[in-house]
Amino acid sequence: MSRDRVNASPTEEHLARLAELLETEADVYQEMLEIATAERRHLVDRNLDGLRGAVARKEALIARVDALEMERRETVAVVTERLTGSGRPMTISEILAVVRAPERERLKGLRERILGEIARIQRLSETNAYLVGSSLEVIGEELALMTEGEEVAYDERADTAALRPRTQILDRRA
Repeated sequence: MSRDRVNASPTEEHLARLAELLETEADVYQEMLEIATAERRHLVDRNLDGLRGAVARKEALIARVDALEMERRETVAVVTERLTGSGRPMTISEILAVVRAPERERLKGLRERILGEIARIQRLSETNAYLVGSSLEVIGEELALMTEGEEVAYDERADTAALRPRTQILDRRA
């Protein structure tokens, strides 16, 4: 490998493309945060249609993040090759350590923005998971009240499950 190739700096075009990708990813994570907030609202309001729509939007964004990540990895590979001549991709932190100040500050800011958005999404997702669990408990209690203590049991005489008062504590077929 030639000395010129190892010492070659990444083109501004590649660093600009990396910054564009990171900015787009940050925007997508911001949108995911907005959707997670809407999911929480739908959970609290018991709005199943709204929740379904939010989940569908989130799934589309996850596919978009996957595509962006693939393109980001390709761009990082090119930047790494230009910086080191090596095939081992660098992390964004490693790239920050070797690029010049203007690019470094922009990339650092975008990295911090993405990490912040992801942390907020994780916290909100934990809250949403708690709300789902609480809703399931409430539903279970409501079902118990509506069936006056009766449980759904398998009817041994039929090949399908049927509603009938449970007469055994253990299902012997299991």
